Amino acid sequence: MENKDESVRNNSTTDPTMSNGSPDALITAHHLSRKRWSKVVLLASIIIVIVSILSLWINASKAHNGSTKITATTPAPKPPAPLVTTSAPASLKAGTYTVGLDKNIAPGLYSLSPGAQQSGTFTIVSPNANHSVALNDSATGAGSDTKVAWGQLSDGDKVEISGGNLAIVNFKVVATSSSTPSALAKLYDNTVVVTNTPNRVNPGKYYVTDTDDTIAYMLVVGKNNTIKYNEPLNSTGFHVVLEDGDQIATINMNSYKMQPE
Repeated sequence: MENKDESVRNNSTTDPTMSNGSPDALITAHHLSRKRWSKVVLLASIIIVIVSILSLWINASKAHNGSTKITATTPAPKPPAPLVTTSAPASLKAGTYTVGLDKNIAPGLYSLSPGAQQSGTFTIVSPNANHSVALNDSATGAGSDTKVAWGQLSDGDKVEISGGNLAIVNFKVVATSSSTPSALAKLYDNTVVVTNTPNRVNPGKYYVTDTDDTIAYMLVVGKNNTIKYNEPLNSTGFHVVLEDGDQIATINMNSYKMQPE
């Protein structure tokens, strides 16, 4: 009996179905182990995906920064200033020049005179016609040449200085206001200054007519460089009030009559 009980006791300790090592317990443990590994694998996968995304973003940022170039903006060069402007007297040598704010000569009404002891031709080439005057530093007013001329230079005109020994033409602005209308003629070949000197044109009120009844022009500019009269002149004439220092320029006029009023 005692041996039988011992045998039964031994069988009960060695029978896997009677202890914690039963098949159900092993399956449960194995299942739990697999769930833990699944979580680890899932977490690792998530970390790998995040690292991959960060790596791609960093590389894209580097590529973008590397391909972005900062180009310095270089301002366009300014055109050279004109050789002749309305702000100060200037001189030009013999040659051909263009009128324009970004060209050789700024547009304006200028007094023109040759260099000392020089003579030659000053020509304005405009879209409609050419206008020439003979400049002569020794002119007396008896001939067709003149010591001082006036030129109305407009944008797009060309100026030619040539002939004789004319090496220099001096430019001095006559009228500077931007609101000043252009002179009716391109070139004026006779100029006088109003003065109190005897035997000259004196200040006063006059009725001016062209005795030859030709198509001529008269321009009167005041001391402050503003145009006072800018008129065609013929036998009909017009009235002027002249003051000391006024300048008178004419073209196509052999003689004109100034009758005091």
